[in-house]
Amino acid sequence: LLGWFWFHPSTYMGGWNVTGKSDLTAIGMTLNFTLWAFIGVESASVSTAVVKNPTRNVPIATVTGVIIAAVCYILSSSVIMGIIPNKELISSSAPFSQAVSIALGQTAGDVVAICAAIGCLGSLGGWTLLVGQTAQAAANDGLFGKMFACETKKGVPATGLAIVACIMTAQVLGTMSPTASEQFGKIASIAVIMTLLPYIYSAVAIKIIGREKMSAKQGIFYTVIGLIAAFYSMAAMVGSDPAQTRWALMFVIFTVILYELSENRQLEMEGKNEKITCVVPTYVRHLTLLVTIAALVLTFWISFKDEHDLKPHIKGHFPAVEHSDTLG
Repeated sequence: LLGWFWFHPSTYMGGWNVTGKSDLTAIGMTLNFTLWAFIGVESASVSTAVVKNPTRNVPIATVTGVIIAAVCYILSSSVIMGIIPNKELISSSAPFSQAVSIALGQTAGDVVAICAAIGCLGSLGGWTLLVGQTAQAAANDGLFGKMFACETKKGVPATGLAIVACIMTAQVLGTMSPTASEQFGKIASIAVIMTLLPYIYSAVAIKIIGREKMSAKQGIFYTVIGLIAAFYSMAAMVGSDPAQTRWALMFVIFTVILYELSENRQLEMEGKNEKITCVVPTYVRHLTLLVTIAALVLTFWISFKDEHDLKPHIKGHFPAVEHSDTLG
């Protein structure tokens, strides 16, 4: 809020649209990274089992989290664009700290940088706990393998955390870039693209889920909202980097092969596996999984060989240091 005293409209307008294209095109190119700021607020639903009155509190927490995050991000981003000239902002790895340094001095900027680092550590801890719970919840529903449901004596899904840690490490190594901000841009873009498809499914599912639970007026209202959300998600995918979109969609297509494995897991949990006359040996399932992963890696390698540059659609640097995602 104090930053608005140092806000300059001319500085803000100087960086309004530097793409050389129309405003509509520029907006479409930023939809991907706009969504990155809000990924995670829906994670409140993961903790449904441990929340009092989840039917009421989880939706309130999710919607409230989106509104609060939107207000904070819009205000903070706008004021920084009005304090720091666009040429400096592009190359800045700590825009919040730099803006405070301009307004209140270097010492204040250093304090903000320390607070941002602490915030990133807190966000990392929160996400570490969340990804383990998410995989465990999916395993308990029969969508993931048994290994993700395994717990230690203290109730920690250690196996799932270890697997997720390996995947995250591979992603970090696979997106290594000359600068941290450039790597952040790649990871953020890929994460958003992978999240957009579930968002589209969820938006379309509103009408299906509410057929017997909503009145006619409610059905019309939520159908319109769902269509708007689905259209926005598709527009964000269209505006994303073509190479990254291709990679993400290839990954989604390959996961179809794993559907049979999850179906067996669901039947086993429901106690219907005794009705299955064609029992597939465990080693065949594991071999199928390994072949699928190998084919996925090979396809990625061929794609990467043909197109070495995976830079985001929006050229420039992204302030990775101080952007810690929010938990809903």
